Amino acid sequence: MSSSFEDNKGSRRRFLESSAGMAAGMISLGSGNMSPAANSKLQIAVIGVRSRGRQLIKRFAKLDGVRIHAICDIDLAQANRAAGELRDLQRTHCRIERDYQNVLAAGDVDAVIIATPDHWHAPMCIDALKAGKHVFLETPMSHTVAETAAILLAARNSDRVVFCGMQQRSMSHMQSAIEHVRAGKIGSVRLARAWTSHRRKSIGLAPDGPAPVDVDYKTWLGSAPSRDFNPNRFHYSWRWFWDYGGGELTNWGIHMIDIARLGLGVGQPNRVTASGGKYHFKDDQETPDTLTVNYDFADSTLIWEHREWCTRQIEGRSAGAAFYGDHGTLIVDRSGWKIYDSGEAVPATGTSRGDTVAEDFVAAIRTGDTRREELQSVAISTDLCHVGNMAYRQQSAG
Repeated sequence: MSSSFEDNKGSRRRFLESSAGMAAGMISLGSGNMSPAANSKLQIAVIGVRSRGRQLIKRFAKLDGVRIHAICDIDLAQANRAAGELRDLQRTHCRIERDYQNVLAAGDVDAVIIATPDHWHAPMCIDALKAGKHVFLETPMSHTVAETAAILLAARNSDRVVFCGMQQRSMSHMQSAIEHVRAGKIGSVRLARAWTSHRRKSIGLAPDGPAPVDVDYKTWLGSAPSRDFNPNRFHYSWRWFWDYGGGELTNWGIHMIDIARLGLGVGQPNRVTASGGKYHFKDDQETPDTLTVNYDFADSTLIWEHREWCTRQIEGRSAGAAFYGDHGTLIVDRSGWKIYDSGEAVPATGTSRGDTVAEDFVAAIRTGDTRREELQSVAISTDLCHVGNMAYRQQSAG
């Protein structure tokens, strides 16, 4: 069974509003100078320091002219762990906070990195802009279509940089693959696919219980429905529950769907249908372990597929994007890209040189480039993931 996005008129209207942008009609949220002096240290605070947050700390701490000034997390054990690792990198101490509002109130913080569960992305981003901070926002940009629109509106009315950590966009080989497709090197492309296929471990079944003593669980819940603490709904595994994340579609899908969409050169879809379910895992996870989403555009289709229980790769890659043209097929993943069936003696290839997301964010602050067009584009890809989940949940509900 599949469900059409066209059937949900209110959701489609919000999707189009967020993708097309919302008219500015508010007083600017930012104030003062756009960026710190070129010869001064950029003072950054990191909010959410488990997993991706700690990776970003290590990445930014190595950049010239940057200092991680504060760390914030509702889990004090995680904050202390990250602070200890940072001392080894910077050879200096940093401030530890549990309340992100204290970070935003600090006059000595220029920018914040937000690497929290998805349901906190929009509130923290908007509050940071109101406080006059630049924002590096981990993917996905938002937790809902409505939140995407709210972030776009806040960014439009601010003079601060808002940057979403879509690291694949900054990889040189991803850019060259997109350019190759858009230039017609494999002919007319009517179908693109994006996917991830790998075997995840079951999160099992766990009873509710008390939160760890170092955890401010009430704050962690935020605007999500109140419920007792459960370890399966907490660190990392939160992404498999609808109240906090969007499953594999917003976890891996945001990256590969973004590349497929850019290669096709498309924006909003005419129709979105989805089918799948939680077929394999017998555990607490809510989001589907098997999912296919079709995005239909005026003259092309983009297909997303994920399988969390299978090691058989699609097109020889565990995660990637494929562009099927009438003169050849281009396959790209994080290691590089290659053209097949083109008739060329030596198929064109591109090799990965790594991402530059941290460097790009710092450069944007230094130069005053607010990157609004980039944010708008990221918003479209983000909402494709959200409406894919909406279509799935609609069909699941019958």
